[in-house]
Amino acid sequence: MTPSQFIQFLRRDGTDILGEAEFEEKLRSGRRLRVKLGLDPTAKDVHLGWSVVINKLDEFRRAGHECFIIVGDFTASIGDPTGRNKSRPPLSDEEIEANYNILIPQLEKILGDTADNPVRIMFNGNWFEQARLSQVVTEMLSQVTVNQLIQREDFKNRLASGQPIFMHELVYPIFQAFDSAILSADVEIGGSDQRFNCLLGRDFTPEAPQTVVLCPLLRGTDGVQKMSQSIGNTIGITEPPGEQFGKTMSIPDNLMDEWFHVLFGFKPSDSGESLWRRKEAAIAGEGFEFNPKDKKRLLARMIVEKWHGIVEAERADAEFQRVFSQRQNPTDMQEVQIPVECVDVHGLVSVADLVAKLEISKSKSDAKRLIKGGAVSIDGSKIDDEFAKVELHKLDGGILTVGKRTVLRLRVENVLAQ
Repeated sequence: MTPSQFIQFLRRDGTDILGEAEFEEKLRSGRRLRVKLGLDPTAKDVHLGWSVVINKLDEFRRAGHECFIIVGDFTASIGDPTGRNKSRPPLSDEEIEANYNILIPQLEKILGDTADNPVRIMFNGNWFEQARLSQVVTEMLSQVTVNQLIQREDFKNRLASGQPIFMHELVYPIFQAFDSAILSADVEIGGSDQRFNCLLGRDFTPEAPQTVVLCPLLRGTDGVQKMSQSIGNTIGITEPPGEQFGKTMSIPDNLMDEWFHVLFGFKPSDSGESLWRRKEAAIAGEGFEFNPKDKKRLLARMIVEKWHGIVEAERADAEFQRVFSQRQNPTDMQEVQIPVECVDVHGLVSVADLVAKLEISKSKSDAKRLIKGGAVSIDGSKIDDEFAKVELHKLDGGILTVGKRTVLRLRVENVLAQ
């Protein structure tokens, strides 16, 4: 693959390359580039959003370049404020270690067999915890102006709204950028929300400024905010096949092209028929038709197949069709009566009340949070309005799904008997 072809390959899913001319020169030199991806161990699960940047790193690895994952054990103890309108609480050493131990096997699952060109995992605590205060001031803080920092969008917005910005938040992007200097990085990969932090890394590699490769953010199952464990709108790569399939089938229709594009590199302009041809061998003879529902079904199969294999994808698809299309019970489905107090005088059932009264959530406010996070669906259709109400008679025999593991068959006899 020529340098220009490799650049086009990297950009096929909407990836942005900053410093592209310099990058092409580096590729033409024929040397192995040092490629950096920084990850703070702030979550316990790797979700599809994380997989986008990790897969991008693996594309460099498979092209023969020297790849590094910088685990931000030190920076996680500060707290990354990126994209937030308030301070992010730092993690304790115990939390960081526990998260890291959970995440590493999942990272390895994404990368697969790397024996031919291993990805090196390093911890930025190894150098920051050894740094002297004079080094922090002269080699790090003195390289960046306050004016630079307050141009960052989230800082600018917080200043405008009178929200406080603490000094440890201001130094976070400086420490992340200094990682690039320690590594002598040629390339840094990040999500598009990391633009400021990654560009700052160019200031710390002035003789050969690092190329910045920014991957698109994957919106979560709510269809609004980026996929984030703290929001609860994720699909984890280690979740059971049925959960991955069901969650994908519940995403808003307007996410389909975006997910196809970001996760599999299909352009939004690709037709469903084009996608179909690329996977027709896997779904031959299984009753697919060309319509939006089956296009989403194809997306769900592709996601499950990527993380669990084709056999599990077929099984998850068959079970979903059996339960939601043919309205048959899954093997272990529990039937529950709709509580009388959930039904108003007009015969309407508040979904938030239903989730709370069935004690699936801790409270009604918690139920609303689950709904806003895209975790609640009825008969496979996601409920995204926290004030949603459904006619009682439409719920009899319906399937209520909440979160990863709660699937219930609803019955109304209790209410009709009143």
